Parts: sequence; C-alpha cells; structure tokens
Amino acid sequence: MLVGLVTLVAPLAIVAPLIQPAEAATVDRTIHAELNKESGWRLSHTESGVEVYQKPISALGQTGWKGITTIPAGVSRDRLFAVLGDTEAHPRINTSLSESVVVHRQGSVTTFFQVLKAPSYAPFADRWWVSRAVEVHDADGIQGQLSRQWSSLPRTEGKDIRATIRARYPDAVEVPQSHGRWDLIPLPDGSTRIVYRIVTDPGGAIPRGIATRFAGRSVANNILTMISAAGG
Repeated sequence: MLVGLVTLVAPLAIVAPLIQPAEAATVDRTIHAELNKESGWRLSHTESGVEVYQKPISALGQTGWKGITTIPAGVSRDRLFAVLGDTEAHPRINTSLSESVVVHRQGSVTTFFQVLKAPSYAPFADRWWVSRAVEVHDADGIQGQLSRQWSSLPRTEGKDIRATIRARYPDAVEVPQSHGRWDLIPLPDGSTRIVYRIVTDPGGAIPRGIATRFAGRSVANNILTMISAAGG
C-alpha cells in the first residue's frame, strides 16, 4: 500500500513471532512470522538515509523487503501514524494510486482496496489489491510503539468487492498477495525508528527479476513519502 504494496507496478531487535492475539485473525501468521524474523536479512542498498534490506520469504516464494530509518523528535510519531492510517488520503500522497477506498472499518481493523497505475516507462498493467490492516498501540510490549500491519484479504472473503473492482478496471491485474507492517519505535532521545517490512506477489506475467528490482527501488521512496506527508 502505498501502505500495502511496494510500488512495483508498486516494519532494533524484534523477536518472532510478533503476531498478538488481537491481530491474529487479520494478518497471515505464517508469512508475517517469517517476514518479522530478524535473521536472514541482507543489506541491499542505502538511499537518502534509508537502509534497505532483502531476504527470501519461503512461505510465499518471493523476496521480502525491509527499510529502516530514524526521524528526529521534531517529527511527530503520532502524526506519521495518522498519515499511515488515513487510507483514503493516500492518492493525494502517492499520485500513482488511482483509488484508495475503505470498505469496512471496525475499531482498529480496516478493510480497503487500492488501485495502482502502472509506471509510464514500463509495459505493465495497472494493479489492484484488497487488504485488511490492523493498528496496534504499544506493539510487541514496547510502550509507545505504534504498528500498522496488513495482509491480503483471503480469497474466501470479499467476492463482491473484487467483482466491483474487476468491472471498473477490466484491464488491471489483481495483486494476489501483499503482507507487511510499519513500526514506529520510540527511542530514548525522542526520535523515532521507522521499520517498514513488505512482501508481495505482483500477479500477472511480470518476470521475477524485474519485479524484484522495481520493489527494491520503491522501499525508500515509500518511507520518505510518508515522512514528508507527516511534515518531516
């Protein structure tokens, strides 16, 4: 997204498993457990102060990505968390999104879909996905840590939503799998560590090598775009 998908066609030591009972029914526990393990990550590159790591996610057969950076105390962690959760405002932040629509919201859980325009320089179809996200306060038992976690809506749910999107965007391709999380972790000096993790299966006939390159290039951009929207 912007929040749910690395723009392909376009989150400190954390101990797995990270899935708490409250969100266990919201995210795919198997994929998240693997994505959240600290082991196996390899530094891919550093871009504009964001360290970008990658590792294979065997449960999905795709490359997972992790971006890490720190924002100063003057940038509000709460404001950034609000930007991440303001799903319907995301097309104003990321102009590659055609739509970002909340279908259902109950407490801390949101079901939504997003439609992404393919980049003009690549011969790809537009992409869309339906996801469910949960917001967690004091995540992982750390006071003040804010987390937004998501997974693709299971195929057994959302048939009407998917039918509506297909009718509206007949040439677009569904992203069958998207999983990830943002973590905003308070540090003793008042700054905030941002950790963004994501893994997707972009669907369609995009060669895996090309999909991996696009995804890797987008991690830092997604993080920096959200920080900028929060006033950072």
